[in-house]
Amino acid sequence: MDLGICAFDFNEKKLEYSGANIPLYLIRNNQLTEIKPSRQPIGIYPIEKKFVLHEINIFDDDIFYMSSDGYKDQIGGKEKSKFLSSRFKKLILDIHKKNLDDQKQILDNTFKKWIEDHNENNLLPDIDFKQFFSNLNNEQIEKRKQEMEKRIIEIRERITKSKAMAQINSEIIDHTKELSNQIQQLDDVLVIGLKI
Repeated sequence: MDLGICAFDFNEKKLEYSGANIPLYLIRNNQLTEIKPSRQPIGIYPIEKKFVLHEINIFDDDIFYMSSDGYKDQIGGKEKSKFLSSRFKKLILDIHKKNLDDQKQILDNTFKKWIEDHNENNLLPDIDFKQFFSNLNNEQIEKRKQEMEKRIIEIRERITKSKAMAQINSEIIDHTKELSNQIQQLDDVLVIGLKI
């Protein structure tokens, strides 16, 4: 499972980000910066590494974007090709000064136009967030914290399900190794294939 997580410290004006194949895009002073994710999913992976934690200072008018790969990987357009991250980055850079409602509408319309008749049922949780810290009051901060806590609970549930699947995969791998050892003892077996 791919995942991107951000945690805000409103008092210190800092953001912590860690990603599993989901990058974070920051636009500051009309310049787009891509903060790279760790190149591994959540769960079992052949070479598991520690996820990189990025700490970013936040300034007024900074704008951040995250998106699943469903937007960038969507097939469409005249050439029936992928939308690609280069086109996605250009799009968000072009629209970042508009209000968030208008940006959401542009992202939705661009996506719909791109797929035209080539319809795929992808999950597309595009997330964008903008902070004007001077305009936040305690009630707004508390509301955002509650929204984030709700989202964290949802993410934890997904991770729990992912871990359960990882345990099943681990058992399948162990069983496959055991079978493989038994099969190697047979003289007449040349190739064994297993697709999971």
